[in-house]
This record gives sequence, C-alpha cells and structure tokens, in this order.
Amino acid sequence: MSDQNAESNQERRQGLIDGSEKVKRSTPDDVADKETSTKKITDLNSYCLEHIFNYLELPDLVNVADSNSKLRSDCELPFIRNYRSKKVQMMRYGGWSTHLTYSNWFRIDTSTISIRNMIACLKLLRHFGHLLTNLSINFDESMPAHCAEVERYIHDNCAESLVEIDFGYAQQSTFSTIKKPFSKIEKVSFSDSELGKEICEFNKWFPNMRHLHFNMCDTIADLRCIEKPIPNLKHLELHINGCDKGFQKLNVLECLRLNQNLQIFALSNSFDGTFFELASRYLQNLQHLQINTSQESYFHNVDSRIRFENVKFLFIVSSRNEIIPKIPFTYGRLEMFNIIAGGIQSNDEFFRNHSLKKLKLAARYYSQSFEIIGEKLQLAKALPQLTEFSATSVFSVDEAIAFANECPMLKLFEFKLSTQSEYDDLESRFTRHSEWNASIKHPLIIQLQRCTLHLDE
Repeated sequence: MSDQNAESNQERRQGLIDGSEKVKRSTPDDVADKETSTKKITDLNSYCLEHIFNYLELPDLVNVADSNSKLRSDCELPFIRNYRSKKVQMMRYGGWSTHLTYSNWFRIDTSTISIRNMIACLKLLRHFGHLLTNLSINFDESMPAHCAEVERYIHDNCAESLVEIDFGYAQQSTFSTIKKPFSKIEKVSFSDSELGKEICEFNKWFPNMRHLHFNMCDTIADLRCIEKPIPNLKHLELHINGCDKGFQKLNVLECLRLNQNLQIFALSNSFDGTFFELASRYLQNLQHLQINTSQESYFHNVDSRIRFENVKFLFIVSSRNEIIPKIPFTYGRLEMFNIIAGGIQSNDEFFRNHSLKKLKLAARYYSQSFEIIGEKLQLAKALPQLTEFSATSVFSVDEAIAFANECPMLKLFEFKLSTQSEYDDLESRFTRHSEWNASIKHPLIIQLQRCTLHLDE
C-alpha cells in the first residue's frame, strides 16, 4: 500500500510539473471567509473609506467622525463634497429638542443645514468646524451655559475657515471672551441683537470684513463703533428701529464720511431727504442704493435734486405701499430701477433724459396693482433706452401697443390686463407682427417678448 501511495504522489508531482494536473486555487469567497473574522473597517484604505462615507447621510457622517480619529479624517472629503457649500444655521437653543433621534438632528435643504439638537451642534463644530464657511447662530439668552459652550467651539474650530457669520438674538455678553480674529470672514451680520463693546471692534476681530449688515438691532453699547475707517468695507446695510440706543443719523454720516469707497448701501427707517442731501457727498463711488421708506422717513421731503453720479442700481421699498409723490434723485449712470410701492407720477422729473435700461414697478402685495398716475405713454417717451419694463399696472390693449411702439429698444414688456377677453384681443393684434411673442406669465400678468425691433400697429 505504501508503494502505491508513493507512486501516486510521484505521478501527481509530475502532473504539476508538466501541466497535466491543474492546481485548485482559492476563490475570493474562500479568502473572504477566512479573513472576515479579522478584517476591520479601519483596515480599509482612505480611498475606499471616502467612497463608502460619500453615501452617508449627515447624521451618520457626524457619528462616524465622532467614533474614531482615523475615520474622522476620511469623513472630511465626503463632507466637503456634499455639505460644505451650505449655510449652517444653529437654531435657538430653547427650541432644540433633546429627545430627537440622531436622524432628526438636522434639517437640510438645497442651501441650508439647520441644526436642531445641542449635541449635534457641538459634534458638527468639533469634527467639521474647520471646513465650515458660512455660519448662522441664533442665541438664546435663557440658556447662557449653552451659549458659552457654542461660542467656545466656534472659537476653537471655525476661526480659520469661516467667510460669513450671522449673529441672531445676540446679547451684550456674546463673544465677550473672543481671543483671536476671524481672519477670513468677509461678511458679518447682526439681526435682532444687542451688541457689547467687544464684538463691535470690527477691525480687530474681522480684519477682512467687506460686508456689514445690521437688522433691527435695538441696543448697541458703542454707537460710535461704525465711526471708524474699515479698510475693506464695500457693502453696508442698516435696517434699524431708530430707537435711542440704536444708530443715529450722525453716527451713520460719520461712517459714510470715513468709508467713501462703499459700493453698496442699503438703509431703512428714520432717514429722510435731508439725510440723503448730506450723505450724497460721501457716496459718489456708490453703485447700488437701496432705500426702505416708512411713514417717518420720507426721503422725498426736499426741494433740491440729490445727485448720485455712479449709482447703477436703485431699489426703493415703501413699507406702507404708498404712492411716491417725488423721487428727488438724479444719476449719471443709472441702468436699473426697482420700486415696490403704491405708485408713482409718470411726469416725475426723475424719469427725464434718463439712461435707464430696466424698470420694474410692483405693489407690495400681489393682489394689488401699481398705479402709474398720469399718462403711461409719457413714461415711455422719457425712457428711450429702456430694454425691459415690468409693472403690476393695468394697461389697456391700446396703451400696451402704444407703449411698446414708443420704446424702440424694448425687448421685454410685462403688465396687467383687466380681463381674459382683453388678452385674446391683444394676442390677435400682436400675432400679426412676428417680432412679438405674447404669453400669460401669471393670471392676467402678460409678458411680451420682442424678437426683432419695432412694431407697427
């Protein structure tokens, strides 16, 4: 028997040498079965891990990053790909629910990540704070310990990455322990906040700030905080209540005097025509002006004409949807004018000899019509370079055709009609001319688009 076995083994060896007997090789499944008990996720290379983590929802990605330092670094690229472009919004702490499961910690849409849980907030800041670029914080004065904890995490993890920051409901103690500047931040916003002296040291803490925005800030510890040259400031928005503890006209005028390189300026409440007469001398480099008027801040209560030489875009909003009796401004380069109000005068000197190319007139509420007092054709005659005109104003068919004929450069014309039968009449008259296409944009809002120039009746 031993001789037979020896002979059999010799034949097998010879078969392996000359290829007559094939070797049975291990399959991938065999190898996997042997290695399953020893292979760990941390044994995978970074490329594999990043590919896997790319399919995780944000709550899972945060929890993976929190579980292991190696995995945390491999979570960064998936976070950058899927979430870095979004604004992170921390909701008021009092509104956060501690009983939510981790899958409900975040509410995500196309542009925003809203955080609904304190633990989730701190985890996100700890592991991905150095990747965040846009952060909105809604403070809750009833939970000072939470406020302090969030502030510390922001200081430690976000100071070198943030480009925009929005403070909501900030108190005078907010960021009072700030220790190092946010070197990359370009936009700083305060909404419904009371500001302490420390955070208002803008040049110190936000040295590259280009955009400063105050919205309904009632109490500011240092009203002169904007009375300083801010080297990179190009965009200033002041939407305030006009109370005694908020910015006053003299504060704003001094700010404008010291920052004459402003390109965008938006202002609302308690600023009248006299203010703009004084401010205009400091705003000759301005390109975009927005004015929100209220009953107490009529900017048209002056007899003189106020000139803004380089403004290209003007936006006026009447909070009470009132008719604007006069627009006391003149411009050298104005190209676009949007107004939300009850109406205007068609013979307003503002519209004479104008370079205006785009004009949009709208009422504050969709159900209302914007009133053009006087002849609509007079407005068209004053604006020969107009290329786009949009108004929630009621035109008759004859008025619409006359207006279109009077503006040889007009390409887009939007207006209201009173009835469906008028649209049928309009369409039948316009379709005879191949240069215009008529359509209904909204109920009885008509859009005419010009394909070639000039329309004969």
